[in-house]
Amino acid sequence: MKLKLVLAISALIAMPAFAQPQQGGPANIRLPEQIVGLWCYYSSSEGGVSYLRNDASAPKPDTPCSKNSDTEWIVLEADGSYHGIEWGCRAIRVTVIDRGVVIKGQPGANAVFGVDARCEGEGDTWRERARIEVERWGSALTIIRRKARARIQGREGRAVVVFTKSPLARLPPSHLER
Repeated sequence: MKLKLVLAISALIAMPAFAQPQQGGPANIRLPEQIVGLWCYYSSSEGGVSYLRNDASAPKPDTPCSKNSDTEWIVLEADGSYHGIEWGCRAIRVTVIDRGVVIKGQPGANAVFGVDARCEGEGDTWRERARIEVERWGSALTIIRRKARARIQGREGRAVVVFTKSPLARLPPSHLER
């Protein structure tokens, strides 16, 4: 009987430690350094935009991506935030959807990351969810962005964020669904 009581008390004491969120949880997930930095537009397909480190539209092959070129670009930050020339998105949460091939304990080739973000640009603000698919050992990316809509639900009038099914693809923020 005393042993059962001791075990029950031990379990109750240990429970709050498991119930609390861990320090260094999902909010501290960082993108691998191989994909952080400047990327140039390469192509778009249904649902996403592909980017390369080189400017594929430049007259010379292997021209590094540059913010000063006529090619659309995106910058990825280590914390998951990203921005273009007239808009920016601050990461709220970064998740690892698929670790792909692990490099030195970090997600690497063919890894997939999810980013929930707060964005602003061209006089508008919105929330969105991005899916960042790393290809070919970090030499190419495909990013699928979906705008969120707030919807009032229930008697309490709570706002619920709902992500649309249609991707943003290459549309500038002014053309996003409202």
